[in-house]
Amino acid sequence: MKMNYLWGIVTLMLVVSCTSPNQNQFRLEAQIAEARPAELVLLTYPVYREGAWYKHMDSVRVVDGKIRFEGEIPGITPAYLSFENMDEVELYLVPDKMHLRMNRSHPYDFTGLEGSLMKEIGDYRTQLGAVPRQKYEKNRRAVDLNGQWAEASSEDRDSLWGQFLQAVQEFKLEQAVEDSLRMAFITQHPDYAIAPHLLYLSTRVNRHEPQELKALYDRIPTTDGNRIMRELAGIQLAFVTGDSGFEVGMPGYDFTRTDASGNLVRLSDYVGKSVVLLDFWASWCGPCLKAAPAIRELARKYADRGLQVIGLSVDDDPQAWRKALTEHDLDYCPQVLSCESVNSDALYFPEQADLADLYQVTQIPCLILIDRDSRIAARWQRITPTEEAQLEEMLN
Repeated sequence: MKMNYLWGIVTLMLVVSCTSPNQNQFRLEAQIAEARPAELVLLTYPVYREGAWYKHMDSVRVVDGKIRFEGEIPGITPAYLSFENMDEVELYLVPDKMHLRMNRSHPYDFTGLEGSLMKEIGDYRTQLGAVPRQKYEKNRRAVDLNGQWAEASSEDRDSLWGQFLQAVQEFKLEQAVEDSLRMAFITQHPDYAIAPHLLYLSTRVNRHEPQELKALYDRIPTTDGNRIMRELAGIQLAFVTGDSGFEVGMPGYDFTRTDASGNLVRLSDYVGKSVVLLDFWASWCGPCLKAAPAIRELARKYADRGLQVIGLSVDDDPQAWRKALTEHDLDYCPQVLSCESVNSDALYFPEQADLADLYQVTQIPCLILIDRDSRIAARWQRITPTEEAQLEEMLN
């Protein structure tokens, strides 16, 4: 989970070369220069079974600078390689033998033999120019600053916190540039096999009107090469045209989770009774733990006036989550996991499985204020006197 969304983790295109076909079987082999010995690498891709799309995850360790995955897919399928330091690389699997070469220190820069997808991705890389490198570097800086903050002395933390916030903003600006270029590319090349997946990515960033996305989707023809990716894009598009949402003014998505004490927590149970503050955090997020005392004090101060805080951890490791609850005194409110399914059977679409993605949480800490009518009243990154004044006004 951590690798999937923290600060909009960088995703960059890889292409693979194809050799002899073997029905639906694929074999992915990669030679990784400057690879970390025995580093764990995850391959994640969608599989369809029993009427739904699921997220399938395989893992291997780097051996002699190489990795190898095998599996079965019905056609060209989007996938992700994820590394231990939270680097994430986007690629396409084909039902064939595939070979790629990359450098671990700059995974966005790859080489591969010529294949049917190479020209399309080459054209897309030309469109993006220096953006992949700049986005990767800014993301790495944000991740590294978060790690430095967690290890820093108290006198250095305020300075590192400011640097971290600045790094996140710079990364988000680079994301916006990438999205603009991506949408222009889809408009120019709706017949490319990769076009529906690129539209899927733009649909998830919350920068476009649903009507614009739908019009572009309708321009993409269904072909044997893009049928899986076009279906996935269509499902994703349906989420942004629903009644509930994640923007201020929209009804918040209802959810049911089991908290750390074994009790069921339903957002709808608070409708008409309480103002709810959703606190998205993680045990490994230094800034989240820094903000925790202020949120706890807010909950205590306004409990009698109808404020209810619900903690939603994006941790993959339930043990780390429970340990953090005890060590940081976070059991003052209901605490649940954003995604209760953290295995290979997780639903592929986060909107169905993960509350952080349902609410479009692209960085943490993230605070979402929901009024008594179950509408989203505000989205905050931290609590300052300005946010507290807005809360007081709502509680009056």
